Amino acid sequence: MTSETAKQALQALSESADAEKLKGMDATILFDVSGAGEEQWTVTIQDGQVSVVEGGAEKPTITVEATAADLKALVEGELNPMAAFMKGRLKVKGDISMAMQLQKLFG
Repeated sequence: MTSETAKQALQALSESADAEKLKGMDATILFDVSGAGEEQWTVTIQDGQVSVVEGGAEKPTITVEATAADLKALVEGELNPMAAFMKGRLKVKGDISMAMQLQKLFG
């Protein structure tokens, strides 16, 4: 998964996000992608609006570590976030209660 593919996958995620489901949620999620040259992407959610930028965040609410392939599968709905976490394919650091709400992004 190239940098451009990661960007496209996360951009698709931001475009498909349901603003109503995310209303009232404010979070900064750092996606630390391994397997493609250690890339970082920051997804910001502010009251239903989602933005994606390349690079890290200084103080993310949540850090999600995943391989490029698993990130793509998550975004495309081929991998359940909770199942991926339970199997160790997805590592989450930070505000776990907020992380639980992130499933709204993938549904």
